[in-house]
Amino acid sequence: MNTPAILQLYHTTQIISEEIIASIQNDKNLRIEMVNFFAYQGKDREFAYALLDKFIAMRKQAILDMMPFEDLMFACYVLGLHKEVEDSAKIWEAKYVDFDTYCGLDVQLVAFAGKQKTLDFLRLNGFIKAYDCLIYCITDDDFDPRLEDYFNLQHLPWYI
Repeated sequence: MNTPAILQLYHTTQIISEEIIASIQNDKNLRIEMVNFFAYQGKDREFAYALLDKFIAMRKQAILDMMPFEDLMFACYVLGLHKEVEDSAKIWEAKYVDFDTYCGLDVQLVAFAGKQKTLDFLRLNGFIKAYDCLIYCITDDDFDPRLEDYFNLQHLPWYI
């Protein structure tokens, strides 16, 4: 499968199928293609949001071996590429699924829209735990590499 085929299948059925999930999880080239597609060719926030939502649901169903946190991180990254600050709440939900995701899912993913813009959104919309965590990480200098470097498409994160 490739990105356009996946998007067409999703928009036809409104389902993130097992075939789509398996393709994304097992094909590193597809993951890179998806990142490049959403970054340079076209946005599909509906799909990106649905993908993260599906991955969160699978993780919550305690299918840990079927939904490792690095796949959640990939889905967060893809959603973050759409640059809608309100998606930081959905990414926080992914970070807060369980202890392993809380510890392992990079906090930089929550702040994809920029530190201050994300902090303002979280505070104004009542996401106090996410706000406090982000403040702590910023104060503790946990944003290494710099946020701009984290989302540099020339140097993709290890989980892509």
